Amino acid sequence: MKIIEYFDALQKDVQKSYDIANLARAKGLDPELSVEIPQANSLAEKVVGLISAIYPQIQGTGIVERILALEKQYGT
Repeated sequence: MKIIEYFDALQKDVQKSYDIANLARAKGLDPELSVEIPQANSLAEKVVGLISAIYPQIQGTGIVERILALEKQYGT
């Protein structure tokens, strides 16, 4: 049970950091108004998140689900 509490605490801290970063960006002192890289819970989400920083149109195309399906089929 302690491991679940540990990861929950980590997630809360990460969310708090994202909130602070977004508030700072919203002040307009940075060229971007929000944090570009979304949080990721899997390697597939990390890949798409990083690529979407350059190619935002990749978000929501189903690539995450496809990568997860391939991982399930062929292993990681």
